[in-house]
Amino acid sequence: MNEPAIPVPPTEPDTRFVGTVRLTADDRSDDFPDIASNPADPGQVWAVWQSYSGRRDQIHLMPFLAKWNLWSTYNPVPGVNGDVYRPRLAFDGSGRVWVIWAQQRQLYEANFDLFARAFDGERWGPLSRLTSEKGGDFNHAVAQGADGAIHVAWQGFRNGQSDIFHIR
Repeated sequence: MNEPAIPVPPTEPDTRFVGTVRLTADDRSDDFPDIASNPADPGQVWAVWQSYSGRRDQIHLMPFLAKWNLWSTYNPVPGVNGDVYRPRLAFDGSGRVWVIWAQQRQLYEANFDLFARAFDGERWGPLSRLTSEKGGDFNHAVAQGADGAIHVAWQGFRNGQSDIFHIR
């Protein structure tokens, strides 16, 4: 039996994925989305992305309202200013959603640091700075550990080379 060396992609959409919904508006440019569900409550789903308008970045966080099967309005993450990159989401053991992002406080300084902030659905926790080394810290990934702690891994530049770092 002669099978093609390269699989042929399907021609029809996968019916398991339905209901495309636009989450953003026309008045801003939006990039780098992430989405996460709470391991303790998989119906609790949040999306995040960075949004740009008028030389100002924001990070927008939006919950999915499972009861009504629709997305709510976005909530800007407070304390975000400057140039931001790749917001990521994870839930902690208390059910709070954490937003972790890279941010350059001074434009064009080429020194991104990682920041984090938790949201419990009603109130924002304090702004946390995770890194402060000279050199960029970005390309981060986040996950919840079995103990409910948030783990962050990222690429950081130190002493003329890039390495991978971790914090929890």
